[in-house]
Amino acid sequence: MKTLVSTPNIIEAEQIKAYLQDADIDAQILEENNTFFSSTPDAANYRIIVSDDDVDNANMVLQDYREQNKKNETLPWCPECGNIDVTETIIRHRYGSVWFLIFAPILLAISLFLPFTWGTICAAFAFGFIIQFFIGYKVHRFKCNKCNHIFKRY
Repeated sequence: MKTLVSTPNIIEAEQIKAYLQDADIDAQILEENNTFFSSTPDAANYRIIVSDDDVDNANMVLQDYREQNKKNETLPWCPECGNIDVTETIIRHRYGSVWFLIFAPILLAISLFLPFTWGTICAAFAFGFIIQFFIGYKVHRFKCNKCNHIFKRY
């Protein structure tokens, strides 16, 4: 048995395994817990292994799989239901974050105790924060057409 590909994503590993099995190639997934080098103790790496006789055919099938999915890499998918039928929405917030109004007086107070150049820069940032609060902002999100879940692209 030889390792064909290794991935940290179990969904991708399952898709590759199913793609190989559709081509009549026996494939298995092995899970490796690599806790020595990973930052989280439950981080895993999934290896897809095939028999020695099927390695050449599996590499050709894997190349076809990657070419087919290269088109779909740019499409986001819903993390709730896995659906790829999503639309991009722009959410307009009328006001900015409250943090803008919290940091503005702090920066103005700091600008009083700094030399003229740095004080002017701090005051400019403080007024910028106040203006940004009243301008608002836009957020690009994606909405799943199946379950109506709103998410940002990962």
